[in-house]
Amino acid sequence: MDPCHANFTHHKVQGVRTNEKGTVIKPITPLRPTGFKMEQNSGKFKAEFEFQAPCFLKYHFPIFGRVMAVYVVPTAAGHSRMITRFIKNKQNSSRRPGLMGIVLKCMELVEGNRVFEHTLMRNKVLDGDNHILHVQERQLLAEGVAGWQQNYYMPGYSDTGVAAWRSWLQKYGNAMPVLPRKLSDLPPLMDRRQTLDRYHQHTQHCPDCQKALHNIDFALPATWAAGAAALLFAAVSAASGAAWTSATVLGAGALALVMGLAHRRLKKFRDLFIFTDYVHAEMD
Repeated sequence: MDPCHANFTHHKVQGVRTNEKGTVIKPITPLRPTGFKMEQNSGKFKAEFEFQAPCFLKYHFPIFGRVMAVYVVPTAAGHSRMITRFIKNKQNSSRRPGLMGIVLKCMELVEGNRVFEHTLMRNKVLDGDNHILHVQERQLLAEGVAGWQQNYYMPGYSDTGVAAWRSWLQKYGNAMPVLPRKLSDLPPLMDRRQTLDRYHQHTQHCPDCQKALHNIDFALPATWAAGAAALLFAAVSAASGAAWTSATVLGAGALALVMGLAHRRLKKFRDLFIFTDYVHAEMD
């Protein structure tokens, strides 16, 4: 409901703070029990987003020739499961020249590999939202959710989507069974290590990421052992009389270096399946 947050919450992930020059969001349809539809104009970037009650959101991005479909399903007070899918609009997916064409091609390559898409794109985007929304929800309820119009000053056109969602929720969605109404309805406040726990939130439920993590756990000791063996072979060869500059010693040493670097990169890549901290102030 708040596309303008991307340049701030997802700074250097999905946008840049200085890119926000004043987005105008206007309603296409009025609030109805079934939802509403909005149009977004950020200058060169234009889009539409549609909320279909009770938990479906659809974004139309003409510049990318894509539609993003999002289900945000409440599972308990303070918890939701998000299901996202990008759909390529073949009618608007003509070849684009220049930098935009390169960006789209790179996106398609990454999205073609589910493991890379999850670890390098989707989870990083969610990390930018999870903890801040977890804290903000509690602040909203502590202040009294019914008084959101008095507690939050939202005068700009960019606030239209958020205000529409809050108005819809207050008018039509207040009877949803897991909707928290006071602070005590929520579980205790979690720290970032808990809210950004990628393993329990995603990896253990995703067969692709599970398999990738299993392969990494197999490869880590293998690369360590191969590197140690290559280093030992180089040392033994040199001790046996081979010159340090010989192809045998240099080749074994190079292999040990490659295995060491591979081990280090795999260990760092493994963190993307378990936990990666996200501090907004450190994204500059």
